[in-house]
Amino acid sequence: PAPTLAGVTITPKTVSLWSGTAQQFNAVGRMSDGSTSAVTIGWSTTGGTVNTTGSYTSGATAGTYRVIAESGAFADTATVTVNVRTLTSISVTPASVSLAAGASQQFAAAATWNDGSTTLPAITWTATGGTVSASGWYTAGAASGSYRVIASGGGKADTSAVTITAPAATLTSITVSPSGASISTGATQQYSAIGNMSDGTT
Repeated sequence: PAPTLAGVTITPKTVSLWSGTAQQFNAVGRMSDGSTSAVTIGWSTTGGTVNTTGSYTSGATAGTYRVIAESGAFADTATVTVNVRTLTSISVTPASVSLAAGASQQFAAAATWNDGSTTLPAITWTATGGTVSASGWYTAGAASGSYRVIASGGGKADTSAVTITAPAATLTSITVSPSGASISTGATQQYSAIGNMSDGTT
C-alpha cells in the first residue's frame, strides 16, 4: 500500500537567540514506510513570530518558547530560548586629564553589551565645572579645581576626572585712595594703595 503520514519532524530542535533575531525552521513528514516527504506545514509559535515558510523572529521578552510545525493530525515542536540584549557598561576616554583654564578637550564614550557588541546608545554629556557640548567637547572654566565630565546613556554612566589649573594672578593696576585731597600747609593726609589682580582680587 502507498505510505501514509506517520509524524512530523522539525529542525533544528533547540536554538538560543538574542531578541529580535531570526531563525529558519524546517519540517518534513515522516511516512509509514520510514521515508520522509515534503508535506504542507502549518506554523505557529508561543512567543515571537513565525511566517508560513518557518522563518521565526524572536520577540523582545526573554524566556523559553515553542515553535510548532503541524500537518494533519501530527505535530512537532522546537524549543527557542530568547536572551535580551542589555547594556553592561559605558566608558569615557580619556579617563583623566589636566587642563589650563579655558583650554578644551574632546571626550569620547564607548559601550559594551552582553552579546559582545559595541553599538553606542544615545549619550548625554554633563560636567560639574566648565562646559561640555552634546558631542563631548569640553571647555575648562576659569577656576582652578577638580571636576568631572560625565557620559550617561542606556541606564549606564562613566566619568572622567578633570583638573583645571588657572594661571597665577598678575598685577594689572594700582589704585590710590583718596584719589585727590585739599589740605592746609603743614597738614597731613593718609594715602593707601591696593593692587588690582588679573583674577579680580585685590
